[in-house]
Amino acid sequence: LWCAARVLITTDPRLLDAPMLLGLCGPILLNAESSEQDLCCFESLLALTNLAGLPEPHEHANRIADLPTPHLSATNVPGGGGVHIIYKLLFKDHTLIRRAVLELLCNLSQTEAFYEYNMPYEFFHNNRRPSSTIRPNEDALKLFVSLLEDVQDDPKSAHALTAMLSSLCIYPCVAKRLCSHKLQGVASFVALISGRDPFLARRALACIEYLAMSVPQVSAPVFQKLSVGTIIKQLENGSSPCFEGADADEFSASQEAMEYERGELRDSAKQVIQILSKAMDESAKPEGGGCL
Repeated sequence: LWCAARVLITTDPRLLDAPMLLGLCGPILLNAESSEQDLCCFESLLALTNLAGLPEPHEHANRIADLPTPHLSATNVPGGGGVHIIYKLLFKDHTLIRRAVLELLCNLSQTEAFYEYNMPYEFFHNNRRPSSTIRPNEDALKLFVSLLEDVQDDPKSAHALTAMLSSLCIYPCVAKRLCSHKLQGVASFVALISGRDPFLARRALACIEYLAMSVPQVSAPVFQKLSVGTIIKQLENGSSPCFEGADADEFSASQEAMEYERGELRDSAKQVIQILSKAMDESAKPEGGGCL
């Protein structure tokens, strides 16, 4: 299985036999979980990330996330067993493994099992109707927010984590928790848009945009308290740290890619400022509830 994982790292999976690849998803993940060798775990996760990144219909991503796990069948583990196994690997004391896990989760964020793990049972089995009583997986969100602080010195991990979180921020019940004082998710996003990495700032800005759109009544006061509008205005006019002195080589990017990202960041900032303005207007209205 380790050899198979190495082949999948160095070979475009689209060139290989599709049924065989589907059959490898589960064994490679279980091997990553059980292996005592960090290198084996790391390379297995890279292979799974490549498989999960294959285009629609996302069969491989669904197979990984929904992996049947008999040893979890008697527990109340939400979502797919594969997602649960991958989350456990986040606690390995190894930077590269943690990065690989986050990149894999980012690719799995398109699957139903990923959302079932991070959202409550009622959300998926009640026709996704809004409810003020619905709450997301609090433990998972706490973990994500704590990781936002830990991975700021590891851009690749931070990119994957913010991309994954942006897919959850569109749901009001998640957005509310991220805006809460207890989790301080907004403060973590603000720290990222205030940094020197334009690639990371753009992804964190997307999270702020989705929070403002999902729960304007809840997010607007938090944004105002943290002076988010002022910081985003600096992004729009090009006076923030990510426009000053950062070398493209520092972020393993070409100068052309850096300038393109900065341009996109300024355009996004202009749009988000308008959304924040609308959120401030909405904050005076009675608050709605629940997931949409």
